[in-house]
Amino acid sequence: MTTRFPRLARLGALAAALAMLAGCGKGTSTNPTILSQDQADDAALQVAAGLHVVGTDVSASGSAYVTGAPQAGLQQAQFDTVFVNNGITFEITRTFFDAAGDSLSGYGPTAVRLLWTSRAFGTFSTDRDTATVGHDAALDVRNIEAGKDTLDFAGFSNDSLQNVFRSYDGTRTRYAHVVSNATWADVMLLKNRTLDPWPLSGTMVWTLSIDRLRSNNVGDVASHFNATVTVTFNGTADPDITVNGVWRYKLDLITGAIVRV
Repeated sequence: MTTRFPRLARLGALAAALAMLAGCGKGTSTNPTILSQDQADDAALQVAAGLHVVGTDVSASGSAYVTGAPQAGLQQAQFDTVFVNNGITFEITRTFFDAAGDSLSGYGPTAVRLLWTSRAFGTFSTDRDTATVGHDAALDVRNIEAGKDTLDFAGFSNDSLQNVFRSYDGTRTRYAHVVSNATWADVMLLKNRTLDPWPLSGTMVWTLSIDRLRSNNVGDVASHFNATVTVTFNGTADPDITVNGVWRYKLDLITGAIVRV
């Protein structure tokens, strides 16, 4: 498919930068910046909300070429360059490559790699969040050959999030505007999601710039702080979250809830 979206043009620079990802390290941040427990809670909650959108990128790109029935709600991702999931509109491009690095017209027996770029926007609601999001991602998906059983994701995403959410203890309504970028490293996912639907391993490291707001008005800033949040996947629905290398949580990927550990 040769359909192009002018608003996706800026993703060319993002896609080009994927070549540098192989040299990127991974692991828990040791940022010495001191946050309060309350600020760390809010940082972890914003990443949990951001993963609501990121998860669709992973699921859609992972099923963009697989034959057979796609996952519910993602059928269009196999055929179109625009689809809607849970209130979020995704505009995507897909390019397949062979082992020599040459681009292909589509998925076939010589394809070994998928470059997935996406732009997403819209508003979603969960039990904790009502968030308006902007999202750009460039993902390099390896092991797509028919004989491989586990996909390998690397790449990065840039996000903005304006969120009305409940505090960690559930007693207060809070407002935040968050700008973030995330680096993905060796996020492994089985092709057969019925065996294990969750990422088996790998990390996402998020750098967050967070404005706490007095109201749902991006200009009504009460305070500001930065945080580095590492999500470490482990093959379950409960990956580990670490904020600034100090505060630790478990995240429920099904509900979006976090728990201090």
